[in-house]
Amino acid sequence: DEPNAAIFSKDDLTFDGAGTLVVCGNFADAVRSKDDLAIVDGVYELTAVKDAIQGKDSVCIIGGNFILKSGGDAIKASNDADENKGYVVIDGGTFSVQAEDDGVHGESGLLIQDCKMDILRCYEGLEAKTIEINGGEIEIVATDDGINAAYSTPEENCNIGITGGKLNITAAGDGIDSNGNLYMSGGEVYVNGASRGADSALDCDIE
Repeated sequence: DEPNAAIFSKDDLTFDGAGTLVVCGNFADAVRSKDDLAIVDGVYELTAVKDAIQGKDSVCIIGGNFILKSGGDAIKASNDADENKGYVVIDGGTFSVQAEDDGVHGESGLLIQDCKMDILRCYEGLEAKTIEINGGEIEIVATDDGINAAYSTPEENCNIGITGGKLNITAAGDGIDSNGNLYMSGGEVYVNGASRGADSALDCDIE
């Protein structure tokens, strides 16, 4: 089934510099790398029937302006076989996201800082085994959990850490859900929801 993206690489893939890239992925993904995917600055309007941006080992974004519409995940690192890979790093940039699955999904880890991210529609907003938010402005509207630290089974290695930034979360499920630890040492978090009796604004399995 490969190539299974409008822009596809079996190796590392890097976009660097000013300019505008418009992609419509009518089959599977819009942009995909089978290894590391890096984006530095630029304007990206990406639409896909599956994932908008996918790197297997990692996705690293530094700056840029993104309009993402996806039938799957908007941004995803998919490697679930190596605990040192499958991570997403977002440092700066502005994002407008509409996703039928997750807004941003990292199999192992997710780091966000100093960006402006509006996830207008998604199943879950941010999902990874470990999630760290160090700054920025993040808006999430989710039909399930807003932020979810999860793995194949609940374990203490799942973590959500918030050290800065401002988060506004509207979730039909849990606002923030960690299958392990949850800590906050700075920033602001506002949660609207949940609409179901078993869900809550904050859900942490390990105190």
